[in-house]
Amino acid sequence: MDLLLLTLGLIISLYILIKSSDVFIGSAEELGKWLSIPPFVIGVTIVALGTSLPELITSLIAVYQNSSEIVLGGVIGSNIANILLILGVASLFTNNMNISWNIFYSDLPIFFVSGGMLCFVVIAGNSTGASYVTVGESLLLLCGYAIYLWFFITDRQTTGGENPTEGKGKKKKGKASLSPKVPIFLGVGCLGIFLGAKYTVECVIKISEILEIAKDIIASSAVAIGTSLPELMVSIAAVRKKQFDIAFGNVAGSNVFNIFAVIGIPGLFAGGKLIVPASVLALGLPYLIFSYILFLVIMMDNKITRMEGAVLLLCYALFMGKLFNVM
Repeated sequence: MDLLLLTLGLIISLYILIKSSDVFIGSAEELGKWLSIPPFVIGVTIVALGTSLPELITSLIAVYQNSSEIVLGGVIGSNIANILLILGVASLFTNNMNISWNIFYSDLPIFFVSGGMLCFVVIAGNSTGASYVTVGESLLLLCGYAIYLWFFITDRQTTGGENPTEGKGKKKKGKASLSPKVPIFLGVGCLGIFLGAKYTVECVIKISEILEIAKDIIASSAVAIGTSLPELMVSIAAVRKKQFDIAFGNVAGSNVFNIFAVIGIPGLFAGGKLIVPASVLALGLPYLIFSYILFLVIMMDNKITRMEGAVLLLCYALFMGKLFNVM
């Protein structure tokens, strides 16, 4: 009975966490527009942050509750889910997911650089016997995200993120008033994110104790899938509208943010004691490398077919089976 209640509590906590993130991001977008922040800047900061906000807040709460092994487990599990599960499911809604821009010269370089940095941080730490993410490594990861943001914004400005001729000959409208609901929803969203993340972590800790399963394994599976639901919904909606670029960009951007920020920020709060769990070294990291290589091979022709999507889903099923030792 306790396990059933805790599982139900985990599902409810994840739901509150995700819905609160939606409310917070929607309100933040409205505030950004009211402050006249360029749309592409809102997109790369507020919207990109939004789909990964559950992972970030959950990781910070985990560090606060001395369960920092949840951080690496959650990030590795979430990134694997983004590639294998989300792209796999999204590909089932169309015959071919074709992308119109050359990702090998835009998102993919930083996508693979961030993955390489994660491998170095994890493997180098283990080779010294530390098995921790240090403060210096956390700062380096955050610098990587700052460079990513700088590149995206400057590249968009160079390539004309705003239409310079738009609005010529038209009278400039005065700034619309900000709805009083926006700050209220911002506050409600923040409170919901905090409470959802807090009880998610508490449920994970208690479930792991009852089942005698490591917290990082539950984080790599149930929590990773739960916190990846925003990316899944965005990708499915984009594919239904034939906006395949958004689906790919959502996955790539989320993985980059997870590595640079969701590890970097909690790493600073952990004071150099962000635990690298044994499951990450034995299974998570090798399988993440495999997922990246598989993604690269599939994307050589700038598309994912329905058959390739089914292969991605089979690979994710294999990961889950190995994670729980049922295969």
